Amino acid sequence: MSKISTLVDDIYEVLMSHTNKLEDVTSEQMADYGMNVVKHISGTVEGREQSDVPRVEEKKIYATELGESCLRKLWFKYNGYAGVPLTPATINKFLYGNILEENLLFLAKVAGHSVTEEQAPVKTKVKGTEWIISGRIDAIIDGHIVDVKSCSSFAFQKYGTILRHEDDAFGYNWQLSYYCHQMPGDSIYEVPYFLMQDKQNGGLKLVESTQVTNSNVLNKAQEITVNTTLLVPPNVPNHLEDVPFQKSGNMQLPMKCGYCEFKHHCRPKVRTFISLRGPVYLTEVKREPKMPEVTDNA
Repeated sequence: MSKISTLVDDIYEVLMSHTNKLEDVTSEQMADYGMNVVKHISGTVEGREQSDVPRVEEKKIYATELGESCLRKLWFKYNGYAGVPLTPATINKFLYGNILEENLLFLAKVAGHSVTEEQAPVKTKVKGTEWIISGRIDAIIDGHIVDVKSCSSFAFQKYGTILRHEDDAFGYNWQLSYYCHQMPGDSIYEVPYFLMQDKQNGGLKLVESTQVTNSNVLNKAQEITVNTTLLVPPNVPNHLEDVPFQKSGNMQLPMKCGYCEFKHHCRPKVRTFISLRGPVYLTEVKREPKMPEVTDNA
């Protein structure tokens, strides 16, 4: 029986092999792979149906949101505020990220590893509320819950073999910990992994998740329900305070806030300028920058 410790090497062997490794793949597995890729493409082209009901009324937390460090962002998201529309490039990035996931899970099967429970739902009620936490695992590979991620070459190198909390800017550990603690069944999933692909250079890496305790995960869910049902958004968290822009005396949004789709609701007086390195979001202007300003809240 294959072990997850050899997963990456086994996938590489499939890619380098001159023998027909597909002989052991069933026609059902081949059909499922093709259908899943088509679903991703059609879902992107046709667009996904969006509910008009604010999330606070749906009372649903997605597992991917458990690691969000800014409750103010979630307040705008849950209360029906429109974010900055996704660009075609961003939509395409999400699409090929989904297709990369299908490729890796299929290659894992071809390499002889056990891949089960693909997209299995995991739902948990938030204690003392009507809210639920909802998510879907990517798969269980050789008895381990695995989440497939594509990332930049920089992130690929930074993560190493263990995703530490201090390097987990997107809260991936929280999501995977939730699945590990709440996945139904009798098994105990103690060592979940991320199967990561460098989307620029094609390298693969198995990265162990640093676990968040079940009590902390459930406490975070309760914190989300409390803060997103406030009448006004919570304050900007301390770790997302403005930062200096060069030596001009001007202040700008931190990088995380610059990427946030709700930044113009959160900070309505922010001014957007275009530098050679991309957009700069200034919150305080003491010296007018020599950069073109964008005024359409992009």
